Order: sequence, then structure tokens, then C-alpha cells
Amino acid sequence: MIAWVVGASGKIGSAVCDQLLFQGFEIVGIGRHENKNFSYGQWAVWNPAEVSHTQILLASPDVVFFLSGQTSANKARSDVADDVKANLITLVNVIEAAIFRGGKPHIITAGSMTESRLDLYGLSAFESVDAIAGFYETGKAAQRLYLSQYARESLIDFTVLRLSNVYGGVIAQALDRGFLDQSIKSAVRSQRLTYYKRTDFKRDYIYIDDVAKAFVSAALRRETTRNKTFDVGSGRSVPIKEVMLLLQRLVEAKIDRRVALYEETPPDNFHSVEHEDRYVFSSEFKKATGWRCQTDLPTGLKLAINNLVGLGSI
Repeated sequence: MIAWVVGASGKIGSAVCDQLLFQGFEIVGIGRHENKNFSYGQWAVWNPAEVSHTQILLASPDVVFFLSGQTSANKARSDVADDVKANLITLVNVIEAAIFRGGKPHIITAGSMTESRLDLYGLSAFESVDAIAGFYETGKAAQRLYLSQYARESLIDFTVLRLSNVYGGVIAQALDRGFLDQSIKSAVRSQRLTYYKRTDFKRDYIYIDDVAKAFVSAALRRETTRNKTFDVGSGRSVPIKEVMLLLQRLVEAKIDRRVALYEETPPDNFHSVEHEDRYVFSSEFKKATGWRCQTDLPTGLKLAINNLVGLGSI
């Protein structure tokens, strides 16, 4: 099977490539810049937000993993047009390129857990300001509308995996992406750890390897995952303060140095969605694919810490 991985050099994309290679897929990595270190298969320099699909020569894909456009709530709010380009225009151009090459591709993409509130209201939620958390979730919801329309016209199959908080693996350069990853990096460097006062809300954290296996499972079980949206998480939500205390203990034991932990006052522009507890139930995805989350939080944190220490990040 031929797999396009859009955003193959990113956090999730690189981990998905690892799993695809293990499963024997022929991989085409797609990114905006040259990547001479890409060792999984063919690398294609292509920016789907800007370049017509007729200008690139790629093999017809059986499955397309759309893993670019992972911005953030703050970035989406600060530049709505750029977020629309990253999340929607890019996706549509990728779909058109895959269709153009023949066959009926399976498009698999990452959604937002906060977007799940739309399921309570259906499409009428787009008329309700309270139904969508922000511009980032609006973009993800719009993706689903376009995917659904392409599927209704029998041009593609699609699967959306709405992920909980992903950590481990490649750490994003953007400081507003991956709170736990950025915290791990700070702790390993003996920099102070911080969390906000009066924010005892809970979050579900899932290790990158489990996420990558989930994406590949969706591709391998196309008959049971096609044209559906699933929630994917570890199944255990933990207060952020508890996570920070655990991280502090694990890093101190690893590097044998003290790591300071401080409470800070939340900023005035603290996004409303950040005040909510998040519980992720993956039972439907487990039923459809047989996938199971195999890495608990302490084990995942140890793996992430060991990876950074091994890379010389201290």
C-alpha cells in the first residue's frame, strides 16, 4: 500500500512513518522544505497551500495521512486567515491531488477534542457561538464538513482521530504547542516548571507511540473506520498539578538535580477552553480496530525524559 504522509517531519508524522515502515507500507513523505534525513521512502517538497496538484508527480495513494496544520488555539485566534489556509485550504488541495491521481483514497486526519462538543448539537452547532471553543476548533470542524461532502460524492473515504494531549517524540519548536513536551524539556534542562493557580482541571495525556499506532490501525481497518470520527486518548484524566509533580520527581531522579516548580497567575487572555476538564473515551475506536493504549503516564514520561537526556538536551 502507498501512503502519503503530509507533515511527515513533524511530531506525529515522523512517528506514523515509523509504524508504517514496520507494517510494510510504501511511504511518500510530504513537506514544504527539503528533508535529506528522511529515511522512510520518497520525500516530496510540496506546499499544498500554495502549489497546484498538477505541478507535482507522486504515486497514487491508497491512504493519505494529513498531519500538517496542527496549530493552536492562540495562534488560530491571532491569525485566522493563516489558520484557514493551514487547516482547510491545504487539506482540500491534498484531497484534490490524491483524487486527481486515480482511485479512492482513504484520508486520515487529526481532529480536536474540544471540537467534540459539536456532536451534541449536530451541524446546527455552527449557528451557536457556545458550541465551538474557538477558531482552531472551527477550522477542524470545517475539515469534517469537507471530508463528509467528498465522501458523500464517493470520491474518498475518511477517518478523523480526535486526539487528547499528545506528548513524547519530536518536540515542536513553537512554544504554544505541547505544554507537557515543553515542560519536560524545561525540567530536563533544570529550568523552572510552572502551572497556573486555581486551575485544577484534568487532562488526558497520550504517548506519541500509541498515537502513531492508532493512525496506522485506522488505515489497516478501513472497512470499520471509514467515514467515521473517533476519540483517541489514554482513558485517564489527571489534574495538571499532579502531572507537574510527577514530572518533577522523575526528572530529579534522572538528572540528580533539583527542578523548581512554581504556581503562576493565569493571564487575562486565558482561553475559556483551558478551564474545562477533558475526559476521553476511546471505546468506539478500540471496537473498530482492536487498538489499545499501552503506555501509562509514568512510563511515557520516563521514555520522553530518557529520549531528551539521550539527545544531550541537558
